[in-house]
Amino acid sequence: MSTQTLSTAPDNSSDAAFRAWGSAISTAIAALGWVKLTGIGEINWTTVSRGDPAGFEIWQTDDGLTDLFLKITYGSSGGGSGTPKITAQLATATDGAGSLSGTQIGAVFTFLSPSTGSTVRTSYLSGDEGRLTMALFTGGSGCMLIDIERLRDATGDPVSDGVGTYGAAESAASKSYFAHQYLPTSGTPILGKTNTTGTILTPWPMVIPPLQSAGVTSAMNGSNWGMFPIFPWWGIVINPIVSLVGYFHADTPEYSTFSLSMYGTSRTYLALGTTNVSINSAPGFTLAMLWE
Repeated sequence: MSTQTLSTAPDNSSDAAFRAWGSAISTAIAALGWVKLTGIGEINWTTVSRGDPAGFEIWQTDDGLTDLFLKITYGSSGGGSGTPKITAQLATATDGAGSLSGTQIGAVFTFLSPSTGSTVRTSYLSGDEGRLTMALFTGGSGCMLIDIERLRDATGDPVSDGVGTYGAAESAASKSYFAHQYLPTSGTPILGKTNTTGTILTPWPMVIPPLQSAGVTSAMNGSNWGMFPIFPWWGIVINPIVSLVGYFHADTPEYSTFSLSMYGTSRTYLALGTTNVSINSAPGFTLAMLWE
């Protein structure tokens, strides 16, 4: 497992600015151990021009379990000079020509940077050959939070049975919405969820303990600090993920790191804080990402 920290601007005002942030993310994913497929029409970071989409990459896991393929497209919302935009989609196969294939194809998650412009923002990435967590362009009015993680067994080890995509902050206005999809390596993915405004959202909401009680802003009880695991959903609640955990912003400083035991193993987390991730129905509740 490893981490990557980037300093780039969420800026699409020029082709050079677009290439800067996009190529930095691509380089960081490779450094975490994912394998980029080549010769399939993938984006060329030397010559690509802004657009929607401008191009794509397909990344393959390399952790010795069932192969997974992650297609990431890079672009702009509203035209070439618009807000930085990324989409992420998982599958268990690819056609070798730039498309995902097979019966196990996941939902498309679309992420728009809540911050845009020439101000340099910090992005945090962590992962390994089979896991990827990205908090992109933090420190503004939100961040693009993307997590890819395999199902885990009762001991916390990743297994080949399935994989989850987790996301937040599709726009500054909707950064309070968390969604996920669990993609089994066999069987049928669960698709289709309508939120309270009637918008059809293909992924399902993340399963986080209910914290909507008015006035609840902390989970401290003396010296004990309450943390909240996140559970994949596939008709039943599955063993919790380790890449993200919930906590109350008031309980630890933003961008601080802390240790938490998950599945009997001490792990290091980075507190993202409510500047980057928040839930309107539970004020002060936010997420931390695995930082190792």
